[in-house]
Amino acid sequence: MTKNPFHSISASTASLLAATQETFLHSRVAEACAEHYQDAFHVMFGTIALTFVLEIWSIDTVKGLLSMPGGKELYVKSIKANLIHYILIGIPAYIVAAIRVRRRTPSSHLESALLIMGLLFSNSVQYYLVHRAFHASPKLYRYHKLHHRFNEYVPPSAGNAVSLVEYIVGYVAPFRISIFILPIDLWSLKVGMIIISVFHLINHTPKIEAITQKMLPSWWVSTHDHMEHHRKMHCHYSSPTFDIDAIFQSASDLLQKMILTEHDAPFGTAGAAPAAAHSVHH
Repeated sequence: MTKNPFHSISASTASLLAATQETFLHSRVAEACAEHYQDAFHVMFGTIALTFVLEIWSIDTVKGLLSMPGGKELYVKSIKANLIHYILIGIPAYIVAAIRVRRRTPSSHLESALLIMGLLFSNSVQYYLVHRAFHASPKLYRYHKLHHRFNEYVPPSAGNAVSLVEYIVGYVAPFRISIFILPIDLWSLKVGMIIISVFHLINHTPKIEAITQKMLPSWWVSTHDHMEHHRKMHCHYSSPTFDIDAIFQSASDLLQKMILTEHDAPFGTAGAAPAAAHSVHH
């Protein structure tokens, strides 16, 4: 039985097309990774550099931590966690997030400002919910326990001294979800990520606790707020930008005030004005 030559040609053509498509996809992925690698490098290593500067500035806190029993081992673990999270996870995570973004720049400055604020708020709400869950469940708290070993002495590097699970769920995932929700562009994503990284470090720098408490508005997380969380554990779950605790509390107080006002209003008040108007008309 002779083979059909057209069948062989068709199979060879299909194999060639599949190989060409695979090569094309690999080249596109490599091109996209190369395109966003520089931004990822700048953001992550810029954050590492800022951590180093704040760490030197907070040298007294670092010395206090090192003087504690087990402090040296804890500090080494903190530095390792920072390097692993920023370099091995942070850079690839940024590249993957940037690839998912379709626009390079916003259409206007106003749109960019709104997108950045939306990114910060979305990130804050998600982190708040994850953080509350870690504290509410003993099974989940084991993934958060490392971070709370820094209670008496909290150096800036403690900000990223978290477990791998917490870093992925509480730090990386909110960006991916926010990108899915918001029509974010690359520039707004980069700026938003820088703001979040900077304030995350600020929240773990005790030397500026008093300054941030005075300067920042009540709806923004201050270093004092987060230090109170490290000291007391069961309060001030918000971080690093919008104070979701304060916002929820303000909304609750306003709602309660509205309910009480309605409840305390004299019976028949609502109908008094229309009745008076009706009598004047006649």
